[in-house]
Amino acid sequence: MCVSVNLDSEGKHIRIRSMVQPVLDHYSAIFNSSLSFGYADSLGRVSLISNSPHGKPITEDTVIPLGSIAKSWIMAWILKKAEAGELHLKDLASKLVDPTMKRLNGTTIADLWGEDVAAILTVDDLVSMRSGFQDYNDTYWSAWNIDHPGMDILPFDYLHRVDKKLACPVRSSHLSLVYPDGDSSSTQVILTVTHQVGTCAWYSSINYMLLGFALVELEGLDRWDDLDQLGVLSPEDRNRYGHTSFAGKGPCSKTPHMAHQFLAKIFMVIIFYEEDHSSGLINPKTEYRLYEDIIDDSCLNGWTCGNIISTGGDAAQFFYDLLLDKRIINDTTPMIDHFEKIQNPWCPVCYYSRGT
Repeated sequence: MCVSVNLDSEGKHIRIRSMVQPVLDHYSAIFNSSLSFGYADSLGRVSLISNSPHGKPITEDTVIPLGSIAKSWIMAWILKKAEAGELHLKDLASKLVDPTMKRLNGTTIADLWGEDVAAILTVDDLVSMRSGFQDYNDTYWSAWNIDHPGMDILPFDYLHRVDKKLACPVRSSHLSLVYPDGDSSSTQVILTVTHQVGTCAWYSSINYMLLGFALVELEGLDRWDDLDQLGVLSPEDRNRYGHTSFAGKGPCSKTPHMAHQFLAKIFMVIIFYEEDHSSGLINPKTEYRLYEDIIDDSCLNGWTCGNIISTGGDAAQFFYDLLLDKRIINDTTPMIDHFEKIQNPWCPVCYYSRGT
């Protein structure tokens, strides 16, 4: 949603409220959903909500699982570590990821994707989505969630089940001419395509799970779930994000002020018919969609790739602090100098840089 605002005029927060609130109300009614909006600048922030006339209302204190915004926090932490000299983006990822994975799960990047990948995969390949790693199978894990309500899917579950074939072909493939059985009168043309790290941008949450293990190693922690993802912030900045946390194991409901989310368990419209005895016709009577409140299901959501819980206001504050005020890292150039079109078929017009 984009709203045009004259940022130089006085009272802009008042105008933002007056312009945005009707838009929120409109879409809240259309989608029968509650919405949380945030805007932040040097003067402070604007936080707005809108509630559907049906369902469970939210307030400005209600927190919502925001999914992949967690990646931007992890990206910022990695870049902050690089600024401090604790790592280099061109370091081999295995150097930072393998010690924790080996200790906790007995596996390494080479074990999962092969020695050739481990030998060239860098931290920057993970941050910028250029590893070529496939994303996890969302259809499979969504069905698993339905069949196992309240249970956590752990990072290693994703890593071991993900398709290990790299998604990105090399830029220069070649044609081979093959003569079956030595018969030169019959030729078979074979297109040989190999796949390699760093040859395209391919969105995959697997990258940011691996970066989570790198941060566990850098922080000297014993367990992956000991990682404090607010650690990217200075101690004095933590109170700027009073509505932000990162879920560990367990249900969403254990987080105070958690919003209710609803899962469509049946993805078809169920139509009930009744017979009109006067005309002999069978007419559709009522349309139902079935949804289930999943507040008691896990909020872990892939861990460092998607476990953030926050509000629109806190989310806006983070991106203002990160990109404009530069309170979190000094040099934001690496976040915006590398935009590349991702090749995933589900988003033919999406571009990705590092964590954004």
